[in-house]
Amino acid sequence: FVLIPLVTAPFLRVRRSYDEEHDAVTEDGVRLRLYRLLAPGRGTSEDDDAKQIPVLMVHGMAVSHVCFDIADPISLPRMLRRAGRDVWLADLRGRADSKQGCARSWSFDDYATKDLPAILAKIKEQSGSDRVHYLGYSMGGSVGFAWLARAALNPSEVAATSFQSMLALGSPWPSRLGGMATSRMRAADYVTGFGRFRLDWLAATSAWWFPWLRRLFIVRFLTEPGNTEGPVLRRAVFSSTEPISLRVVASFFRSHRENHWRSDDRSVDYEAGWTQVSTPVRFLAADRDRVVSPKCVTAAYERCGSPDKDLLFVGPDTGAESHYGHVDLTWGRAVERDVFPKIAEW
Repeated sequence: FVLIPLVTAPFLRVRRSYDEEHDAVTEDGVRLRLYRLLAPGRGTSEDDDAKQIPVLMVHGMAVSHVCFDIADPISLPRMLRRAGRDVWLADLRGRADSKQGCARSWSFDDYATKDLPAILAKIKEQSGSDRVHYLGYSMGGSVGFAWLARAALNPSEVAATSFQSMLALGSPWPSRLGGMATSRMRAADYVTGFGRFRLDWLAATSAWWFPWLRRLFIVRFLTEPGNTEGPVLRRAVFSSTEPISLRVVASFFRSHRENHWRSDDRSVDYEAGWTQVSTPVRFLAADRDRVVSPKCVTAAYERCGSPDKDLLFVGPDTGAESHYGHVDLTWGRAVERDVFPKIAEW
């Protein structure tokens, strides 16, 4: 029951082709993989010049860059490329194509202070642009929150590359996790020594037997029933699910319990920095997200100091065909109509 999917999973992973692939090396020697989809042509108008600001897409906690690029036509990066954008997808440390070395775990702050600077430096080196449009899905949006908060508090210590704009897609504010975390989750503090949780193994087993496991809580927890195609979900689970660092999980739960978001070493107050942000930010979330609740997304929006911000929930009330869950935002049946246009226009 378990061995069949684990043995066959590597052969079922989606391997998409890209125009370019690059490695960005962090200050602590971790090699991160970047994937680039080049804009089809460069124009001469002011609008064309604006389109050449790269779009950087950063994945969530338990997935890789593949979460954005499962298959046509539900591929956000390839839609943006057709619209004339220079698109970059990044794999943070701990993913299969990014080399973590011998370390068994990593912290959330590593993403914001080590991975993101290296990624932005590589994009600047290859594109010549010192600005990016940042798009973060789930935890990837939280990494963007931390980067902007740090930049607001210590502009001289943050890399020269800045965010032209940011879009947070189903992204949590760690001190307001809502139904996702409770005080009973203190156990997260005591399991960090185990390093990683192999969610990819668990997901592969579930995906293989998906027709029989479809009604289990975990599937309904992640998706809005009926809004994802079975074959697409199986492909996504096999191809994009990655191990989770338990230190990252513990960091989120501690922030929730303390009702305040700080760096792990307590040296940076993300809450204070977020109120000083001036970058345009759009918060786009699912109306029935059971992982990152609407209340959690609203908290990030309300705390954001940017004068140019907005908050949109995807669901029937805003013209969508159906209600949306967490993973439906990237893999849903009608994302081309319900979600992607809201991202492209921002």
